[in-house]
Amino acid sequence: MATTTQKRILWVLLWIAMLAVSLLFFINRESPLRRVLIFFPDAGSKQIIVEERGVPFNHDNLYLLKKLVTASIQGPLSFKYQRSLPKNTELRAVHLRDNVALVDFSKEVQALDPEAPLSPRDRLGIIKRTILHNIPEISTVHFFIQGQELASNVHLSNNKP
Repeated sequence: MATTTQKRILWVLLWIAMLAVSLLFFINRESPLRRVLIFFPDAGSKQIIVEERGVPFNHDNLYLLKKLVTASIQGPLSFKYQRSLPKNTELRAVHLRDNVALVDFSKEVQALDPEAPLSPRDRLGIIKRTILHNIPEISTVHFFIQGQELASNVHLSNNKP
């Protein structure tokens, strides 16, 4: 018959084994990422380039839309590329209605910025391209600044680049 000390040792070993197995499951658990393409202007030319990034997988297109616009505001990871939007641009709101994306920026989206030398129209065109490329269900993107819809929204084909 096992002594009390042997039983305690057995329980401690069993507890340690269960902890090790649960840690292995936690460490090996892969967080599924969705690969997306974020468009930026190339610093050396007037071409538009893409950066591939991973965003946590989610079936919600509104979630993905927010992630795409936020990544565009944060700017490129590579120093070879330029920012699409000025640094202090803020995303005020994002909505999806009947496959139409509504994106509201702060007024800084129109500010002059040497790191984002494109015109406001070209800046929004790049954001629109990023959205339409990654979320094919979206048919149109409307931009707002401080809650006011732009008089002439950026027109861009839905065709993938």
